[in-house]
Amino acid sequence: MPDIPSNTTSPASSTHDMDEGLHPYGSLPYISSVLETLDDALDSLKDKLREAKRARLELKREMENLQEDLEDCRWDAVLLRQQVEVLQEEAGVEG
Repeated sequence: MPDIPSNTTSPASSTHDMDEGLHPYGSLPYISSVLETLDDALDSLKDKLREAKRARLELKREMENLQEDLEDCRWDAVLLRQQVEVLQEEAGVEG
């Protein structure tokens, strides 16, 4: 059996020494807290992304409706212009 050098510590004391020497940001409770915070932030971002997609879809539908309304107005303007021309001809007024 090989001799263990005197400067080597046992695994139990090594872990204990390491725990005591860890920076507070390296502790398991802190890491767990950070992970939980990140998980909550990710969930929040996912919710906001869903809301943004829904709003984008609603805006797209509204834009399509407005485009249809604009096209209808253009046709109405053409028909009104034709009616005005007919009425002017009937009245003998030159345009």
